[in-house]
Amino acid sequence: MKKILIIGSSGMLGTYLYSYLKNKKKFNVKKFVRNLKSNLISEKFCDEYFKVNNFDIIIYLSAITDIDKCQKNKKKAYTVNYALLKNVVNYSFFYNNKTYFIFTSTDQFYDDYKKNYTTRNKIYNYYAKTKLLSENLLIKKNSCILRTNFFGKSRSSNRNSFTDFIYKNLKLKKNVYLAYDLLFSPVYMGTLCKVIYLLCKKNIKGKFNVGSKKGFSKYDFGIYFCSKLNLNLNFINKISYKNLKLKAKRPMDMRMQVGLLNKKLNSKITSLKQEINIAIKDYKY
Repeated sequence: MKKILIIGSSGMLGTYLYSYLKNKKKFNVKKFVRNLKSNLISEKFCDEYFKVNNFDIIIYLSAITDIDKCQKNKKKAYTVNYALLKNVVNYSFFYNNKTYFIFTSTDQFYDDYKKNYTTRNKIYNYYAKTKLLSENLLIKKNSCILRTNFFGKSRSSNRNSFTDFIYKNLKLKKNVYLAYDLLFSPVYMGTLCKVIYLLCKKNIKGKFNVGSKKGFSKYDFGIYFCSKLNLNLNFINKISYKNLKLKAKRPMDMRMQVGLLNKKLNSKITSLKQEINIAIKDYKY
């Protein structure tokens, strides 16, 4: 039975993934719970923890994902998004160099659909910089790096997803402003969990894009998502990215070139509309 540790289990993806993997056979899944005494940023604690806890797989999801927050507080972003991972990698591999890492990265490196392969590393903001540092740390290890973007109904009490944000505001009859010139190709959280589950079974190494096929703008995403739920589209406002008043710069075309990992996992590439169609069932009940 494979022993799996999820770091970042209280986050949006982590809460979903823990429940998903707990129901799978042949896996012994544990989540790391941080508190005043248990903190992996401490090298002493990290050393002691991995000395007595041996894992076949470590799924690393922990990060500050608020791009503007990372830009504003670079020191904290560096500590949480990179330094903590570095401790985990160094001490876990010291005691077990066969540990397989699965790491969730970002689509923030991409700005040109035709060129958006994993070799592209353009840095627009500090969040992306911390993710690239983490990728470079892991790429030579026994690891799989997933450049991705995801959505779906959050099961975390303190985190809202992109679809949660749209859904809750429209239910409250509040205006939502979505950019017509910000393009992306995210996947439903359940789809990403399935990918991670298959990786746990097959231990595929490398760096891969995990996204939907082609994708579209955030405005078009909102319109399609809300139309499938019969929400009032009059509260969705079309706006340019330049007018969103964001603190950190973003790339404008993050649609990923996908397919390589799908072939390795023998799974099907789906369109963004299909991914949304799967996700909306969570909002109907």
